[in-house]
Amino acid sequence: MKRKFLPAFYVISLICALTVLKCSAQEISKPEIIAPFDSLRLSDVHASGNIKTGTVEIIMNFKNDYSQVARVYLALGGFEDFGITDSKGRKYKLHTDVNAVNTNKGYINIPFIQFGDKKFSWVAHVIQEIPYTEMRKLTIRINKLDKGTQLLTNFHIRCILSLDYGNVGDKMYSVENIRINWK
Repeated sequence: MKRKFLPAFYVISLICALTVLKCSAQEISKPEIIAPFDSLRLSDVHASGNIKTGTVEIIMNFKNDYSQVARVYLALGGFEDFGITDSKGRKYKLHTDVNAVNTNKGYINIPFIQFGDKKFSWVAHVIQEIPYTEMRKLTIRINKLDKGTQLLTNFHIRCILSLDYGNVGDKMYSVENIRINWK
């Protein structure tokens, strides 16, 4: 009786282990998006890496489902407003003042940010007006990322939302576990 039970036990254990591994892999493959404004959604989040240069581009869309024009102000100053952390614990932020060594120390610079048709220049924010049902793409580029990095564990950005020029709120968008697709 023990001989027949033992192989069945091993087969069932193997099936359970494979199911758990498959579920874990699926959980990591899809980013977890935390959008604090119910009708200003974040979608199509993905990161692509260039294996030759180490450049990674993170792209996501903000979609306005409010019935009014949404004025979206994304704050970029300081890591607490806008930052990225990778799976190796490295932190990335926009270096708003190259002479401010103490505020930039320990952070890798994010050199390129574009929201819709607005690119970051020297003011630490980007603003877009998004009509009802329309989207605007946010693109962020990091140079010389370690090619062994497979995951951006945290992305966060502060958003100040106004509808028809009335302030709705000042809240943080966050995305966890963005897998980098290296090519």
